[in-house]
Amino acid sequence: MDEKVIVVLISTIVSGAIAWVISWSKVKSEIKKLRYDMNARTAQTIIGERLQAYADVYAVLQTYIKSIQRRGFEPAMARDSFSSIDEWQTKFGFLLSSETNTIFYTFLRKLKRITGASDQAIMDRVQDNDKRTEMVREAFALELALKNDLGIFSAEYFDPNLKIRSYQELGDILDKEKN
Repeated sequence: MDEKVIVVLISTIVSGAIAWVISWSKVKSEIKKLRYDMNARTAQTIIGERLQAYADVYAVLQTYIKSIQRRGFEPAMARDSFSSIDEWQTKFGFLLSSETNTIFYTFLRKLKRITGASDQAIMDRVQDNDKRTEMVREAFALELALKNDLGIFSAEYFDPNLKIRSYQELGDILDKEKN
């Protein structure tokens, strides 16, 4: 073969290979971008649906908590709360994250046990400080789980000069404050 033909053939193959690699990387990059955009839109849609749906159960939960805290708790109100929360979970439970769903189920199971008792047993439970505190804490746990699903977090820092560089460091500081 002629030397010029070999040089042209090799340069054509090299150029083709380079063009293919560049095209392939662009395609991969575009696919990655499309997946990211699709995931972002899906997450926004889920958060939007959660915002609308969670408002209803949050209101019932707050009424339940406040009635216990203000000692205005009545057995009928507890049963209504259970019915409302259970009905909400039936309609919108698919929006819950798996962790929140577990907390939700645990809360509902305990509330069903409480509301399944006699009126006097319910009132005795609310009169007991430890049991009343437990009821509120369980409701707060559900409230926190719902907020976590929405991405609502808060942290209070009492020292404005405090610089935190990692979650581990924040955890260590909070642990020290507890002790």
